[in-house]
Amino acid sequence: IGLLFIILERITLWFNKEIQLILPLSILWSYAALLGFSPSASRTVLGISIWLFLKHIHKWTSPIHILLLTAFGSLCFNPYLIFDVGFQFSYSAVLGILLFYPLLKKRVLFENRILKNIAQIVLISFCAQLGVLPLSLYYFHLFPSLFLVSNLLTSPLFPIVLFTAIGVSIFPSLANLYIHSVELLFQIVNWFDSQCWSYFYVFQVSKLHVLGMYIIIYQAYLYLLF
Repeated sequence: IGLLFIILERITLWFNKEIQLILPLSILWSYAALLGFSPSASRTVLGISIWLFLKHIHKWTSPIHILLLTAFGSLCFNPYLIFDVGFQFSYSAVLGILLFYPLLKKRVLFENRILKNIAQIVLISFCAQLGVLPLSLYYFHLFPSLFLVSNLLTSPLFPIVLFTAIGVSIFPSLANLYIHSVELLFQIVNWFDSQCWSYFYVFQVSKLHVLGMYIIIYQAYLYLLF
């Protein structure tokens, strides 16, 4: 959805502000409807909507405030989403990225552009995993030990899949590239998933343990912050 929004933002760059606001939101919300308004899709589209609206009225707030506003709006629409695992994972992952990535990025400096991009993918994956770690242990009793490597291999494929999927409607010759990209993506995911050493299994984790882990993660955030 983020990549789709970037494309729409570039397309509407030369239009007036009303079109820059209405056209992307219409397409994004239509896309969210096609996805069944899943928690991750709704969060992303609602967050972009709030950001575009604030930009339109020349106001600004922090990304964390926007994330909290999207969570509040989603829960106002359906309070039972608070018990949805997808909702909890989606917001925890993004919150982990928003809190830790800016702090860790300052400590990992590369002049080389390739190394810088690799470090960015690794850091974002690490921060997202840090945000959902207590929930992952609580619900699934396992820890994915290869998430950094798998994300590093699959992340570059997502733009290719998206752009070729959009381009197929204009250039049918891109169909083969799209099919091969999707097949490669699933092959990588399935290979990592099939490895017996790709997960560490843990014992039963209680809600109190989850709370304790999040307190430790928050203490780590304060340590990096100050």
